[in-house]
Amino acid sequence: MRSFSVARLLFWRAKHSGSGAAAIRWIQAEMADYGLTMEELTATGCFDPPPAPPSPPPAAAPEVCYRNAAGQRWDGTGEVPDGLQRAVNAGQTVEFYQVY
Repeated sequence: MRSFSVARLLFWRAKHSGSGAAAIRWIQAEMADYGLTMEELTATGCFDPPPAPPSPPPAAAPEVCYRNAAGQRWDGTGEVPDGLQRAVNAGQTVEFYQVY
């Protein structure tokens, strides 16, 4: 007795997609060989649509890396805020404003 698998059926169907009647006869013969009924195949989920992929987790809010005395925050990405840039231009280091 040959082993039965849905993958084998799908492979055969893809290979012989132009001959629909022959494919149906082959599937019916395979079902008869294994004593399977449509009810049994349906009950096992052979024809259920695949489950939807899980939705990605929401993106985490950027962590605040720098904060100045006025409370302005910057996460280290994008343009440097004007206040921080002025402080750096005046001689202060960016690390001075780093939040731990």
